[in-house]
Amino acid sequence: MTGRVIIVTGGSSGIGFEVCKYLAEGGNDVILACRSKEKGNDAVHRIKLLYPNALLQFMQVCMHILFIKCWLLQMNAHDVHHVYCVVHKGGRLLTGDCRSSVKLT
Repeated sequence: MTGRVIIVTGGSSGIGFEVCKYLAEGGNDVILACRSKEKGNDAVHRIKLLYPNALLQFMQVCMHILFIKCWLLQMNAHDVHHVYCVVHKGGRLLTGDCRSSVKLT
């Protein structure tokens, strides 16, 4: 995948961080979403050291899945008008109707 807006929750460490690196390297516009501003900004910095031209930004969010629709509505405040998919921490890919999810393998 290239050239798509992809949100990765829990992207400051672990699998989420690796997913952010992979997607950023592939030319996607990646939004690294997590609760900790310090950890999020650090993760963005580390990825940009590896891929200086990466389209990557941090967004501080509360990650309660019950509020995912409200959270997606907040994307307008960040000038994100089309989100291709959300990779939710724990390896869940959210597309289309946010109430449904598919477990990644």
